[in-house]
Amino acid sequence: MQKKVIHLSQSDIRFDSRIIKEMSCIAKLGLLVIGIGVDREVTINDQVTESKIKVVSLKINSRSFRKIPRIVRYILTFIEMYSKMFYQGLKIKPHLIHCHDYHVLPIAILLRMFTKAKVIYDAHELESNTNGLSPWLGKIIFWIERLSWKYIDELIVVSPSIEDWYRKNIGYKSTTIILNAPHFENNNHIKTNYLREFFSIPEDSKIFIYVGMLVSGRGINLIRESFKSAGVTASVVFLGEGELMPALNQDSKKFKNIYVHKRVAHDLVVPIVTSADYGLCLIENVALSDYYCLPNKFFEYIFAGIPVLASRFPDMEAIIEQNNVGVCCDLELDEIIKSINKMNSIDLCKDVDFESLSIFSWQAQEQKLNNLYMKLFQN
Repeated sequence: MQKKVIHLSQSDIRFDSRIIKEMSCIAKLGLLVIGIGVDREVTINDQVTESKIKVVSLKINSRSFRKIPRIVRYILTFIEMYSKMFYQGLKIKPHLIHCHDYHVLPIAILLRMFTKAKVIYDAHELESNTNGLSPWLGKIIFWIERLSWKYIDELIVVSPSIEDWYRKNIGYKSTTIILNAPHFENNNHIKTNYLREFFSIPEDSKIFIYVGMLVSGRGINLIRESFKSAGVTASVVFLGEGELMPALNQDSKKFKNIYVHKRVAHDLVVPIVTSADYGLCLIENVALSDYYCLPNKFFEYIFAGIPVLASRFPDMEAIIEQNNVGVCCDLELDEIIKSINKMNSIDLCKDVDFESLSIFSWQAQEQKLNNLYMKLFQN
């Protein structure tokens, strides 16, 4: 009989690239893979389709009850989501439940009790200490995880520091680190001249690039001020979209070394990044989840063969120092300017063995995920 796996999330799975990649990976093992998420009525063009998996998007009608108090609507929304998700799970009778959010962890545990399925808890970040989370909600999330801990068979995290935090604060759990990493191709680091030609950037000006959402908490304002400094001769390109786009567009009109590129399809990111000289990953230490992060763009930079200027956070710093792929700095204006000029004057990534970087690729993460699933089903 074909083994059945359900992936639970309060997100719209159709547009969640990490969940889709994980589901597609394990579907190759011959498993029946079904994702159960929430229909967010998204209208963007990045929907992922994969014939080997099925995604059920639940419509939550309670969210449209605008005339009732917000807290009541919030409670009704969760009750409706939980009941519909639980019903779908019971119909499927899974052998394994892969839970992607703390929101749906209670449903995963409840389904385990009724179906005897094993449970994977996939923490996409340090869930109880994220940017914008209130202290009381952080404590609630912590206790949801702690009370669920003995019912979880395997834990997945996105960085070594987050694995260490869970062990110290909740307890030991068999853990697999699945990085938020892109696919690695041998020709990813072949240089192009796209950005220099597109913006007519002078040959004597090195190009730094920032890729991602143009929002607060990503060090963007510090980057802006750094490149406005008279002591910086390099140029910077911001690739993305977000609330800071108008301010950046104004900067690009006033300063000849600041440029803004509109968001592009995901498969075009690395080819564009290769035409820069350095990547910027200056995330602000707003929450522990930020401090312990290893973002996708960090790996996109190093796979593209360009050195990274990154925040002095433990996991990014370890990879940079072990592989000679960049420089770390504290998020202070003087420190950033000093690091920009330092990178301008030294030759980084000169002797990097790009084959050795494949351990950080999505292909390597797929193999770890396959091993985890095979272990669970063998047991």
